[in-house]
Amino acid sequence: MTGHGDMLVQARLALKKLTLLRDIGQKDGIFPVLEQFLGELSGAQGAWDRALTYYHELVGRLLEHSFQTPFPPVGSLWQDYLLDSLLLLDNPFTRQAAQRDWEGLPEPVIQAAARDLLHLQCLYNLDAAVLRQAMEAASFAAGGGAEGWDFSLWEPGGQSSSGDAGFAFQLKQSFQSGVAWDKLLQPLVFYYHTVGTGAFSYCYAFRFQVNEAGCRLKPVLEPDPIRLANLIGYENQRQQVVRNTEQFVRGFPANNLLLYGDRGTGKSSTIKALVHEYGPRGLRVVEMAKQDLNRLPELLDMIRYRPHRFIIFIDDLSFEEGEVDYKFLKAVLEGSLEARPGNVLIYATSNRRHLIRERFSDREFTGDGEVRAQDTLQEKLSLADRFAMTITFTSPDQEQYLAIVAGLAEQAGLGMEPEQLREAALKWALWHNGFSGRTARQFIDDLRGKLGMEEKNHRR
Repeated sequence: MTGHGDMLVQARLALKKLTLLRDIGQKDGIFPVLEQFLGELSGAQGAWDRALTYYHELVGRLLEHSFQTPFPPVGSLWQDYLLDSLLLLDNPFTRQAAQRDWEGLPEPVIQAAARDLLHLQCLYNLDAAVLRQAMEAASFAAGGGAEGWDFSLWEPGGQSSSGDAGFAFQLKQSFQSGVAWDKLLQPLVFYYHTVGTGAFSYCYAFRFQVNEAGCRLKPVLEPDPIRLANLIGYENQRQQVVRNTEQFVRGFPANNLLLYGDRGTGKSSTIKALVHEYGPRGLRVVEMAKQDLNRLPELLDMIRYRPHRFIIFIDDLSFEEGEVDYKFLKAVLEGSLEARPGNVLIYATSNRRHLIRERFSDREFTGDGEVRAQDTLQEKLSLADRFAMTITFTSPDQEQYLAIVAGLAEQAGLGMEPEQLREAALKWALWHNGFSGRTARQFIDDLRGKLGMEEKNHRR
């Protein structure tokens, strides 16, 4: 083969020559499908009907990626996919690059990665003309035709018009510029080192999940939109959380926090609001369920060497009699032979000051045979002590509740008379959940809905 045929052969070889970046395109299955498709077009071993099947599968998967990409597009749909996959690649090489940066990478690793980039550039250059000629040649032998086939996914498309000047978009433009890709390895490594790899590069919140296949961090693509500026009341408590988090994000010593207090007082909202405040500065928040605490060491191994700062968020933390998972948390907080990673803190909320249910009988001799009952009691009480800071959120009184209502009403732009708002808010608290920040927000949400409906009906 000559011309376009040679490019097709080179592309097939490039797929087989990847070493450090061989994981690219494997997770979503696009590179394996591409390899099968190119193989069917190679001539002797090819089968036209199978080539068509693989082509349609490839097109479908590329379109699915276009719905989910976190970055502005450049080039053709195929080219955009390849660049996104390169930036999002999370494998041993990219994690080492994130941890060590350029100066810390051995020369053989740099050379192998540079060669891989040139192989990927060969794949990047697959375009509509190459595929059209190959498919026409393959279809001729099969008595078919390539007329009417849509090759637009392989043709250069329009770039994003959003004016996005983010690092990822700038790097994608550099790869699109036509320069030899091995020359772009250093800025790519710098990207991994400063922004991160995989979903950590664009997502600020994650949920730790355990299933039969093992553990994983699931990105939270739409985290709770609450902002620190939206929270009314509890300024002193919130300022302690913000100060501690600021120290942590800036690389100074900081403490694990226990936010204790009555339900609906904004403990969880305070932590969730940190996602938006500090996410752009490198903070990642990982929500972990209490029942998964026995897998806490595995979570720490997943994030230990990442360039980001992590808060492990455990909501509504408390333990009943007989539950022993708290021992895993105690070991991580203080007491394990392995040190807690320096880029990790634990923030927990609870309605119980001492976290573990305690009975009066625990303080008495019960005749159950336990000689050192006080040792058991102290073990239970020591969990809360391992959080260096306990920040208390108490339920507001009536006037504090009304102040929160007034602040939320102002944020929402509600134009109700103060006395009318006060009367409605007190009535809502009486019939619903009493005085709390949560009750105030629920009241304002209901009021916004009612006023919106009335305004819409009035316009009809």
